[in-house]
Amino acid sequence: NTSVAVKSKDETGELGTAMTTMVNNLRKSNEETEKALGEANRKAQYLNNIPTPVMVIDKNMNIQFVNKNGTEIAGLTADECIGKKCYSLFTNPHCQTGECRTARAMQQDGTFTGETVMSARSLNLPIMYTGAPVKDEKGDIVGAFEYINDITQIKKAQAKMEKVGKYQELEVSKISETLNIMAKGDLTVSYSAAPSDDDTQQVHQAFTNIENALGATLHGLNDILGQVAIAVEQITSGSEQVSDSSQSLSKGATEQASSLEEITSSMTEMTSQTKQNAENATQANQLASLARGNAEGGNGQMKKMLDAMIEINQSSSQISKIIKAIDEIAFQTNLLALNAAVEAARAGVHGKGFAVVAEEVRNLAQRSAKAAKETTELIEGSAKKVENGTQIANETAKALEEIVAGITKVTDLVGEIAGASNEQAQGIEQVNQGLSQIDQITQSNTANAEESASAAEELSSQAVQLKQMLARFELDGQSDEVAQRQVKHNTINKAASRPGGNGKGRIINSDESWGGNGKSKMRYQSDAAVAISLDDKEFGKF
Repeated sequence: NTSVAVKSKDETGELGTAMTTMVNNLRKSNEETEKALGEANRKAQYLNNIPTPVMVIDKNMNIQFVNKNGTEIAGLTADECIGKKCYSLFTNPHCQTGECRTARAMQQDGTFTGETVMSARSLNLPIMYTGAPVKDEKGDIVGAFEYINDITQIKKAQAKMEKVGKYQELEVSKISETLNIMAKGDLTVSYSAAPSDDDTQQVHQAFTNIENALGATLHGLNDILGQVAIAVEQITSGSEQVSDSSQSLSKGATEQASSLEEITSSMTEMTSQTKQNAENATQANQLASLARGNAEGGNGQMKKMLDAMIEINQSSSQISKIIKAIDEIAFQTNLLALNAAVEAARAGVHGKGFAVVAEEVRNLAQRSAKAAKETTELIEGSAKKVENGTQIANETAKALEEIVAGITKVTDLVGEIAGASNEQAQGIEQVNQGLSQIDQITQSNTANAEESASAAEELSSQAVQLKQMLARFELDGQSDEVAQRQVKHNTINKAASRPGGNGKGRIINSDESWGGNGKSKMRYQSDAAVAISLDDKEFGKF
């Protein structure tokens, strides 16, 4: 409180009045100042409770106010901080440069925020600070208000996020590279997540799960493609065997069809000949029957001649009649002999004996004619000659009987030959019908064999194409069972450089390691020096 005592000789004068007015004004101003200071103290108390540094500076960067948190960081009391330069207590790279956000706030009459690292005593704190202008009642800028926020935890979090991001980026790059290698067909590749620390432990677990899933995928692909490679080897070998067999079958069927066609042609010609033989046999049977009738007629005539000879023998007195009868008999016998010779010639081999007899009969007829002419001269010996003629007639009769029996037998044989020829012709006709059916079936089988050969060749081509597609995959031989099955089902040609290779694929098991993991490779590739054998027993499985 301020008290002013003014004494004057003339208290009622103007000076006294002025002094009184001044005292009252001073007392009122003091009260308002105390009120303002109290209000300011209350507001300062609010700022002191803020957990981050807060300062008020003038245009010359002198500290006019600093809260409790700011004095603690500076290591000074509030009174020791008042009047000092802000950049002497709280130093950062922005101080006394155009980057200072507080100075910029006073210069540009705006609020500006920036990040930097503040040094106070031995502390280096990453901060985010904001500068705002402070104005008087007239609106003139008289200083600045600076609010400082410690962003140490934020920076730590950012650093952790950056670390996690780099870890993720590295692992994603490794996974991408692994997948690209897999896409190129190399399935021996593997992926392992990098070790982690406290910051990357959480994402490390996620990549560990990816590692396990990718490993299981690679294992499954290797196993499946290994089995597919075995199946392709078997299919290729089987299809080639089928193709070869089908080609051989098609060739054999074609040759069989050609042979069957020749047989059919021969059977057709044979049928024609057999029919002709049957017709000839029928005619021969008819001629033989006619010859039989003639022979029987001749036998009857011979009996009559024999009776006549007996009568001549009994009655030599009727010699002229006998001579005439002998002439007639000789003439008829000559005709009969001629006919018999003709029939014998027609009978071929079977008529040789008959021809001999016929010749003899003709000779006999000639002698009889000669005898008849000479009868007159040889009348004395007629009796003897008649007796001789009777004997010859008896013999001729016996011969004629034998001829009749032979002709009868020949007729029966020719009849049997004609019947057999007809039956043979009918049988050959049935054989022709059967051959025609066989020819149709053979033609159908030939067409089917050609289609089968074409299909087998197409299958073999597709199998080779599938092998070429699989050849781009390099398999990890971690499954020994797959390799054992491959060795079991395929025979690798020992002579690797043997000429005449068929270009078939093979699976190579090696002890090479990839990436230091000690896993053996099983690579599917083409090699012209591989021979795959499949016997008939194995082939039957297909």
